[in-house]
Amino acid sequence: MKKEEVNLIYVDDMLDRDISKCLNKHKHDKVVINYSEINFDSSYDYKKLIEEMKVQKVNLIVIDSALYIESDKRERFTGEQFKIILKNILPYAETIVISQNKQENNYGIIKKYNRDEVEEDKKEYYEKSLSPVVNKKIEEILMGREMINLLEDEKIIDNSLIEKISLSVNGESQYSELKTEDINLLIKSFQELKESIDG
Repeated sequence: MKKEEVNLIYVDDMLDRDISKCLNKHKHDKVVINYSEINFDSSYDYKKLIEEMKVQKVNLIVIDSALYIESDKRERFTGEQFKIILKNILPYAETIVISQNKQENNYGIIKKYNRDEVEEDKKEYYEKSLSPVVNKKIEEILMGREMINLLEDEKIIDNSLIEKISLSVNGESQYSELKTEDINLLIKSFQELKESIDG
């Protein structure tokens, strides 16, 4: 059986070689990972970045926290803030932020390597801290796809809504067509489906 695909992109204004290597060689037993990078230079703003992500049908984004802070000429967003923006524009894309600031109990934010704080070298550090989070996010992506398949099989909700959600989960550009009422209906349908499976 053909493996599913996940499109993974790493975005940084100064691409870190060790992060790149960690992501580029990352393997997952359930999916083929298509890896790409964006060197966030002066030609980018957040709108261009999002458009490129849509074109590439990105499912998983690893983004540096300080991306937008360094330039006064562009809109100022941290990676953490950009993660929230992306969740509204690309609701089914998963985001991992590489940050200088340690954030406890947040599995979507990885502390940037600091040799004064850890015993491992840089390569080992990212293998230990980043790889498990990438795996967790891939599992969340696969779970979303599986739920869509269940909804399609169970015929619980309207076919046009299923189609919009399916396109979103698979990285198509119709993300913006999902409205609040669609999300509310989806949550209600998930709850009904869970009850029917549990019951």
